[in-house]
Amino acid sequence: MKICIAFFRIGLAIFRRMCYNKKERALCSRIVAFEILIIVEERTADMLYTEDHIGKIMISDNYLRQLTEQTVMQCFGVAGFAETKLTDKLFSGRFSPVEIHADGSQLEISLHVKVMYGVNMPAVIHALMHKVEFTVQEAVRVPVSRVRVYVDEVVEP
Repeated sequence: MKICIAFFRIGLAIFRRMCYNKKERALCSRIVAFEILIIVEERTADMLYTEDHIGKIMISDNYLRQLTEQTVMQCFGVAGFAETKLTDKLFSGRFSPVEIHADGSQLEISLHVKVMYGVNMPAVIHALMHKVEFTVQEAVRVPVSRVRVYVDEVVEP
């Protein structure tokens, strides 16, 4: 992302000078083409690829995250997602309460949730793990190897 922003700024600076000679125009077009290539590679890096009898299927990381978030919010006893704190962002690199990692041809899902006070926590977590695993496998047809649930907070209803 930093590389992309740097090239974007360089490209804008060159465009602002209006590229008066041929060398600058050539350099300008190369930078813009390289920038677009980086953006495309970065967007496809966040995709999950599967191959089916129909053909090659690309599944966006954003779609998997939204599907998982909707599934979690439908579970009984879950009050919501835990907020990411600045320290979590800096030290652990966690930006979202839903983390999805592709491990070969399988998925690993980590969830940071808030649970309501007074519910049977092991039962809620167990049901949440199975519901997320089932929903993602049915929607995407990719096996889920592990669902980790971290209860970061217990809140009153």
